[in-house]
Amino acid sequence: MIAGRVAMHKRIAVDLAKSVYQVAESVRVGQVSQRRRLNREAFRRYIQEQGEPVEWVMEACGTAHEVSGIGVLTASAFKAAVGQPERFANGRQLSAWLGMTPRKFSSGNSRKLGHISRQGNVYLRTLLIHGARSALLAAQRCQTNTPERMTALQRWATQTAARIGHNKAAVALANKLVRICWAVWCHERRFSGNWQSPAPA
Repeated sequence: MIAGRVAMHKRIAVDLAKSVYQVAESVRVGQVSQRRRLNREAFRRYIQEQGEPVEWVMEACGTAHEVSGIGVLTASAFKAAVGQPERFANGRQLSAWLGMTPRKFSSGNSRKLGHISRQGNVYLRTLLIHGARSALLAAQRCQTNTPERMTALQRWATQTAARIGHNKAAVALANKLVRICWAVWCHERRFSGNWQSPAPA
């Protein structure tokens, strides 16, 4: 490396307009070197082709893409499907709208939770569950190799997997990730795996 030269990395800003991904590449701040308009499949290939370190910036998606298990593709699909998350009163309503909450069966004084409802956007729900599986595997690796670095969210995920099994835990984690995405999006805050909601007054 030449002395005095500042190492630069590629910055890619992504904006979603209807079903088209508008991509703007730049190496220096404020200097766009390339613009593209891609459909969903072309955008998927574009992500896979990026071999160098890239800083992804999701326009109008808040910091949803920073959530563990939520990548650029899932964040953009989230934006396309949900639109304005403020129309949901809380994360649970959004999760139910996406079909991520379990069905409830009641009989007398007993109540039983069943499988998730599977209503709503199938493509986005699939991305969320795949991302949750990846995040759960990462949490289990962290538990094995560096347990002292685990976040509260990772501890919850691994404990849930130990209690109900890997597949059910992945779905439960996906449900939680939807609620986290709603929170970071609506409250405009950064994602933290150790975030705790303030206790009610």
